[in-house]
Amino acid sequence: MNDDFEKFLNELKNNLSSRLCSVFAYGSKASAGLGNCENIDLMIVVDNLSPDDLMRVSHASREWMRKNPMPVFMDKREWFASADVYALEYSDIKEYGKILYGEDVIFPVSISRDNLRFQCEHELKNLLMRLRKNYLLNSCNDGMLKESFIPVIKTVLTLARAILRLKNYEVPSEHCELLEKLKELGIVDSSVFGKLLDYKEGSLKISKNDVLSLYPDLLVSVGELLKYVNDL
Repeated sequence: MNDDFEKFLNELKNNLSSRLCSVFAYGSKASAGLGNCENIDLMIVVDNLSPDDLMRVSHASREWMRKNPMPVFMDKREWFASADVYALEYSDIKEYGKILYGEDVIFPVSISRDNLRFQCEHELKNLLMRLRKNYLLNSCNDGMLKESFIPVIKTVLTLARAILRLKNYEVPSEHCELLEKLKELGIVDSSVFGKLLDYKEGSLKISKNDVLSLYPDLLVSVGELLKYVNDL
């Protein structure tokens, strides 16, 4: 890791002492190998985390946030008790999370298949409701519809990984391969998701006419994913 991380870690150790249990990276940077060590999502697990702890590390956290997202602080007991409500997030952390300091709090976590399936269904239903609401309000406003494309594909990729895990399939590391796997297994026609992925990665420009034709297909594809998860 780089000097910014070492400085932040030293501040955490100085202020939290032996109660600093673990620091780990998660998210897209962790899955890609951390790269240039910027824009890293960090989870900081602390034994008996208190409001005073947050106050003591607030300045160091703000300095870290100059180049990175806000770090997430969790109490140790809370971390181990949250795998049921955050099954989707924990399943990604189990696969891609990287311990950077202290105890390995990732390996012992057990994720229930039922909890993972339930959260997938919940997230897909919420996504579909948001997309329908957006289409209802902005069916002739390509700009407003287009704004939803990148958040949607990020959510779909996360859900796709979870769906493959529910089926005990290997999860590809490349996003395009992940979408292709959904199509190959007959889970959903991933062509609309592929276009959104290309748009997110900058290899595809989407015109006004493209937006107005893509959005109905997006609604159908998200609905198909939801039906698939409902039947699991």
